[in-house]
Amino acid sequence: MNLTAEEFQLLAQFIHQASGIFINEDKSYLVKQRLTPVLKAEKLGSFSELYQKLQRRDNFALRDRVLMSMTTHETSFFRDKHPFDAFSQSLLPNLCQRVKKRKAAIPARRGPKVDIWCAACSTGQEPYSLAMLISEYVERNWFTGVAVEDFRILATDFSTQVLVQAVEGRYNTVEIARGLGDRYRDKFFSKEGDYWYANESIRKMVTFQRLNLKDPFLNLGGFDVIFCRNVLIYFDEETQKKVIRQFHEIIVDDGFVVVGSSENLLVDKQIFKQERHLETVVHVPNKA
Repeated sequence: MNLTAEEFQLLAQFIHQASGIFINEDKSYLVKQRLTPVLKAEKLGSFSELYQKLQRRDNFALRDRVLMSMTTHETSFFRDKHPFDAFSQSLLPNLCQRVKKRKAAIPARRGPKVDIWCAACSTGQEPYSLAMLISEYVERNWFTGVAVEDFRILATDFSTQVLVQAVEGRYNTVEIARGLGDRYRDKFFSKEGDYWYANESIRKMVTFQRLNLKDPFLNLGGFDVIFCRNVLIYFDEETQKKVIRQFHEIIVDDGFVVVGSSENLLVDKQIFKQERHLETVVHVPNKA
């Protein structure tokens, strides 16, 4: 099925307005390739018909499917490994000290003492990876008085479809094997039929929420750590700057922002300074 230049412009504009994702004209083949199955499933005769159907305000499922088709939800447990090594060996000891200080400062305060945000969490492997690391660290350091309940992980994505799987903590045999060793699998997951399900011990540590990074998110509150990896590269420059500025507003003064290795150059060095934690570059806010 042919994709005309006009149809490409209309669909690219829709995708950009809906998600912040920018698609160059030289990627028209990608739009055609990824949206043709959507056309067939919807029994539409052209990309123009698809665009018209997307304009209906009640077509949330179709909008979600189109945006899902145009984004790469490539993910795995402990993806790239080094950011999680940095988290467990460098950031997490620091965060546990914060827990102790905040408990001492306000003894009567209940609930989490440290807030972590996984932006664009896809099907949940990243937040569950962090939850496993926190759980094991707290278990090893039980004598410090720090508990898993002292940590809150907020995990967001714009796709309702991936969030359904993330909330269930459900992974097939291929997904569970990607990045997850047998020890973690057997300790934190249970097999039911053809799927593995995250145990309650880590599921209760994560709150999932639908959120589009192109929309304002200052109302989320303050965070000690923000993971936003391999997302900014899909945005145009204006959206990148807007997201990074908001990160600066909601990260605590001594907080940590972790982005993808290819995205470090996108972070504004006037409002963030870089620190190296093991093999990972971490961005710390300049709040002066």
